[in-house]
Amino acid sequence: MDERQEIASALGIDISIYDKHIHDKNIIGTFYVGDNRAYLIENIKNKIVVNEDNSHIFTKYNLKFEKCSFDKFDLSDRENIQWIDFDTCYFDEINIKNISCDKMYFSDCTIISLVLKDSKFSDSFTFMGHTIGLVKLFNCTFGKICHLSANKINEIISQEGFTPSKNILEGTIFIRSIEAIEKSYLTYTIFANAFRFCKSTFKQLDVSHSIFEEDVDFSGCTFGTEADTTKTIDLSSITFEKDAKFDESVFNHFVAFHTTSFKATASFYKCKFNTIPNFSPADFNGILNINNVIWGKKNKGFEYDNVEKLVEKAYNSNDTMENVINLRSSFSGMKHKLIEQDNLLDAQNFHKAELYCKEIELKKVKSRSTKEWVEWALLLLYRKTSDHHTDLNRILHIMLMVIVSYGVMVLALEKILTCSCGVISSFLFASIWFVGAIAVLYPLYHIKEWRTGWLARGLLYAGTAAILLYQPQILNPVLGMSSSNEYKNTRVMKVIDKLTAAELNQVNTELIAWRHIQANIAKSTREQILENKNIIKKNKYLTPALPDIVTAIKQDEVIYATRQSMSVIYIVLLVLCLYSLQKTARKNTIVPS
Repeated sequence: MDERQEIASALGIDISIYDKHIHDKNIIGTFYVGDNRAYLIENIKNKIVVNEDNSHIFTKYNLKFEKCSFDKFDLSDRENIQWIDFDTCYFDEINIKNISCDKMYFSDCTIISLVLKDSKFSDSFTFMGHTIGLVKLFNCTFGKICHLSANKINEIISQEGFTPSKNILEGTIFIRSIEAIEKSYLTYTIFANAFRFCKSTFKQLDVSHSIFEEDVDFSGCTFGTEADTTKTIDLSSITFEKDAKFDESVFNHFVAFHTTSFKATASFYKCKFNTIPNFSPADFNGILNINNVIWGKKNKGFEYDNVEKLVEKAYNSNDTMENVINLRSSFSGMKHKLIEQDNLLDAQNFHKAELYCKEIELKKVKSRSTKEWVEWALLLLYRKTSDHHTDLNRILHIMLMVIVSYGVMVLALEKILTCSCGVISSFLFASIWFVGAIAVLYPLYHIKEWRTGWLARGLLYAGTAAILLYQPQILNPVLGMSSSNEYKNTRVMKVIDKLTAAELNQVNTELIAWRHIQANIAKSTREQILENKNIIKKNKYLTPALPDIVTAIKQDEVIYATRQSMSVIYIVLLVLCLYSLQKTARKNTIVPS
């Protein structure tokens, strides 16, 4: 029996029938791969079965199959296989177990299920242009090249149950243009040489607890789908010994990089994270490149609402307290790494997110101490006013709100306070006015509906312009404090000016006659009244004119006390705004501090 007949007999091919149709090329032909002779088997219409009884043929001959169908391909317990090539073939099931092979190629094949277990491919293992339902890798070693390109794979699994696999990929790995991988589990795998996984799409990926000993390239990949953002891409507990590139990749799902170690460069250039990932506590020993990264949808991942949603949904866990602590640690680690690289502008985003997490953490504490209440209130205040010294536009407008509120209150003060109030009441009134005015202006300013928002801004700008034109001294809190002396006798002077000469003489006579007041010819009646306001308040029924004077005296006292209280509050708020403004401006500049 010659070699062609031996191959045909082993594979169940009737060679005599095919030889009669030589013009259809239904034959077993020969060719050479380098210096090695190989056999081409093509256009076999019947499904070929490979099992323990005939798989020895692969150890004896180099075989290439074209346009063939296999019912079952079971290649097990074989050594010293040199070369196998499948081109445009169909497989119901491939089981390759405990073999050693130099080279194995699959090109443009359709495979329902592929299992590689306890096998070693010393030279090259190539999948190109495939449609594969399920790929399972267990304890395999790939020596030089593992090349998966232009594949459509539904699921890759490298572990079974709770027993971790120990795949060793010693060669260069090329995996390109993979589409629609439903699930990819390559956990506990050692990638001993360069790994290329470019421009591929994974609906779910888990490469945790693996070691990449050489360069890794995930450039242009898409992880997860926008339709289902509740899943997690698990890239945790990985060691990248050399460069790791994720340039221009899209992460639709939450990505877990926790406890992952990047020994060299970690590049996320122009990546798009629809959800901010967790790097807690990832270790970056080399350069971290996050230039032109988009954080969150529409680059709004660092907004408070999105961070709060992330805390609620991360890892699909209901333990939000654990999530918020882990994410705070992640943001803190990224902040420190970026500060080391003098990337202060990106570092402030992670610092801001870190403070958001601290605020959320304090808010969720059921029984807060006084210290925790104060910390939470300060974090809330800084977030609302300047977004933790990152939003220059916001703090500038807050300062304008304070100035306009104070200006309007000063202008309306004399008309509003017509009743007799105490000093404490005046302080409360001033406090309520400030808080109320800002509480009204602040939400109007932030309304997204453009007409209402611009109307609020217009009123704010008009009020600022009016103050600059008519009362510019308001901008200086010290002058505002001293000018409040003008309100000590405003109303009482108006009442005195309305009195007739006879009424003034009567008041003067009564004041002189009162035993506690001695006549002072050098002083006018007006001066006598102003100097003795306290005595007049106690004896307001001496003359018919005195009750009006007493009422005016009390109103002046309230106005004066209120103005003083307002000035104190205004000074404190304005100083805080100015401090926050300069700090925010300094943080938003590229000039080193």
